[in-house]
Amino acid sequence: AAFRSIDTCGSGRLNDYMLEKYTRKYIIRGRDRFGSIGAHRQELVGDIVTNLMSSMGDKDGQPPSSVSMDDFLKWARVTNIEDVVDDYVTAQGLS
Repeated sequence: AAFRSIDTCGSGRLNDYMLEKYTRKYIIRGRDRFGSIGAHRQELVGDIVTNLMSSMGDKDGQPPSSVSMDDFLKWARVTNIEDVVDDYVTAQGLS
C-alpha cells in the first residue's frame, strides 16, 4: 500500500520527486506541531529523500534515480520509512 501511495504515476518505480512529495505530505507535515522545528524539518526533506533513496539501492556511492517495486518491498521488509526520517531528524538535533 505504501508503494502505491508514493508511485503517483503508476509506473511501478519510485523516484526522488515522488518520494519527496510523499515525505513532505505524510511524514513531515504530520509532525510539524512545534513551529520553527517543523520549518527546519521541511528544510531537511531534500537530504532525507537522498538518504532514503540511498538506503533503498545505493549504486557506487550515489542514490539510484529510481527504485523498483521489488527493491522497495525488500527495503520495506527491514526498514520503516518513518523510522529513517525520525533517525535523520534526531541526528540533526531537531527531535
